[in-house]
Amino acid sequence: MDDLPPGSRLAVVRSQVAMDSESEDSESTTPTSADTANTETEPFPDTEPLHETEPFPDTEPFPEYDESECEMLASCIAAEKRHEEAWIYAFSKTAQHEIRMAHVQVVLEQLRDLLADPEMLPDIRKQFITIINATLQFNLVIFHQSPEFLAPKEIKDAEFDLETILNHVEFIKEMLREQLETAEQVSFALDDVSKEATSTYERLCKMSSLFTKAMKKPRYLERRLLALYMDMYEEWVHNPFLLLRNRQLLNEQNPTPERTKLSRRVLVIWELMNSCIETYGTLTWLTRDQTTVLHANDGLSL
Repeated sequence: MDDLPPGSRLAVVRSQVAMDSESEDSESTTPTSADTANTETEPFPDTEPLHETEPFPDTEPFPEYDESECEMLASCIAAEKRHEEAWIYAFSKTAQHEIRMAHVQVVLEQLRDLLADPEMLPDIRKQFITIINATLQFNLVIFHQSPEFLAPKEIKDAEFDLETILNHVEFIKEMLREQLETAEQVSFALDDVSKEATSTYERLCKMSSLFTKAMKKPRYLERRLLALYMDMYEEWVHNPFLLLRNRQLLNEQNPTPERTKLSRRVLVIWELMNSCIETYGTLTWLTRDQTTVLHANDGLSL
């Protein structure tokens, strides 16, 4: 069947098919030994090694990084932080001021009620009304009239109010000092009478007469009035004055005598008020002790 005549049609077709097969075999993609050798020696014959070339040789490693912009951003963040801290500080000071003012208002109401008490002695009431009004006026002049603390005009206007307060407080201090001296003398006299060799009745009469004539019994209303005014003075004058004055002294190269004098007066009044309260406490204790001595000689006990 394979022996076909050379010129037959089937022989021609076979010859064409054979030629196509040879051409396909010659163009096969199967690598030869030579191709394999070339591939092993030159993996990328038409390209250079990756590490020897850079895609953008003139570009920085981090093209979006700008040192000046980062510094500016850091300064902005720091400024915002300081601004936030300033706001927090301002809010805290405002809250403290509101709390302080609420406390001051309560003290003022208590002072009004106490001065309106019918058992308050008229002279004491008149004295403390004058002191309280002068304190309120001093606060207005010093803290609410001028943006400059202790300006010359403020000092001149405030001197009169502070002098009024000081005069009345000194008068109260002197009055309490005299009462304390009298109470101490009465204590010694009562002790001497209690040792006399007389009857119990005679000793008791003599001691009672001595105590009644010489002693002035401390009054709770007066002691309460001193304590309340002390609270008012600290909140309205003493504490805010010292706070502002100490700050002012840090930047003041040559303190003026007028400012120094006014500052000393503020401190002197505060010290005198403390002394008055302590003296009144001592008077109360001595009165109680003398009452105990009287009851002991009468055979009674408290």
